Amino acid sequence: MKPNSPWWNAAVIPIVEALLKPHFVCFEWGSGRSTPWIAERVAHLTTVEHNDKWFRRIPKRENIEAHFLSLDGVYAEAIDDKGMFDFIVVDGRKRVRCIQHAIPHVKIGGYLILDDSKRIRYRAGRRLLSEWDRIICCEMGQEPATIWIRRK
Repeated sequence: MKPNSPWWNAAVIPIVEALLKPHFVCFEWGSGRSTPWIAERVAHLTTVEHNDKWFRRIPKRENIEAHFLSLDGVYAEAIDDKGMFDFIVVDGRKRVRCIQHAIPHVKIGGYLILDDSKRIRYRAGRRLLSEWDRIICCEMGQEPATIWIRRK
């Protein structure tokens, strides 16, 4: 893994890099190494983080809108008043609730990525996306990530 690459399954990184476009507007739950990496490739990134250590690492960039939100508050609901997105990353806490809130905000032809997607506790989230096309990305020895594509 390259030092500035997202902390995702290595197989998903080149796929996401090919999918991201300079005009994309993106949303991310779970700030980290992926935050500046995504922001370098898109027009705008809104990111939500609950951990102060990770939140303080978010670089100050014009195209990054960062929110520090408690898990007890409106963490999963943070997307609700934000409009539509080309690409949404679910890589923080409360992932099933985040998926529930993300679905109405993914543009037609847009993408939703769930890191560590095969974990049993995310099964309900995968079911919510069962009608969507998907790409499962897995490198040996790592948790898979799945990218879903909204077609309708």
